Order: sequence, then structure tokens, then C-alpha cells
Amino acid sequence: MHIIDIFRFENGLIIEHWDNIQTIKNKDLISDLSIKVLNKNSTKNNKNLIKKYIHDKIIKDNSYIKNHMILAEGEFVLSVSEIKQSNINFALYELFYIDNSKIKKVWKIKEKILEKKNWQNNNSKF
Repeated sequence: MHIIDIFRFENGLIIEHWDNIQTIKNKDLISDLSIKVLNKNSTKNNKNLIKKYIHDKIIKDNSYIKNHMILAEGEFVLSVSEIKQSNINFALYELFYIDNSKIKKVWKIKEKILEKKNWQNNNSKF
């Protein structure tokens, strides 16, 4: 299972949590590259690069419904989007690794969004 977790903290406590989980046979894990943020000064530019990339992707690809958030620190940018494929809605988390203003690597985790009646709480994937 491959998982991307997002936590929001307030006063040192976790107050919100989102995740996406997918079984992936491909062994292309993030472990093949250092996950240490080396250039925090690049955060804003990298986030803007992915905002433009996602905006252009949504315009060109009719499976994209909405981008819900983009989070970034240094070379790493996470895009959280909603897509529709074969009449099924999915949450798509795409983690980008940016080097010298170019997308060098992307990891994608796609999970089906359950019907609201099957949710365990009132929160959504976003």
C-alpha cells in the first residue's frame, strides 16, 4: 500500500488529517531520492509552477474536476485534485519533485471517493 498523509496542526495538536491510499505494484518509491528539503527559498516558485501545470492539465483533460489544494515546501509540491474516470470520482494526490524549475519526478496516489452515505464522518477527501 502506498499512502500520502496530510496533517494540519494547531498549537502542536493534529486537528485535521487527510490521506490517500492505493495499492501500487510499481516499486518506484520516494526512497530512491532524498526527501530532505534543501532549498526552502524555492517554495513559492515551485508552488506557482505546479499551479500553472495543474491549471493547464485541468483545462486540457476533461477527467479533472477540481484542484482542491496545493501544498509546498522547497523542492516538493503536493497537488490534491478530484478527477472522474469511468463515471467514478477519485481523489488524486500528486507529489512533485522540482529541480531547477523543472518537474523531475511525480508520484501519484489515486483513491476512489466513496458515496457520502458510506463516509465514516462528515469530512471529505479534501
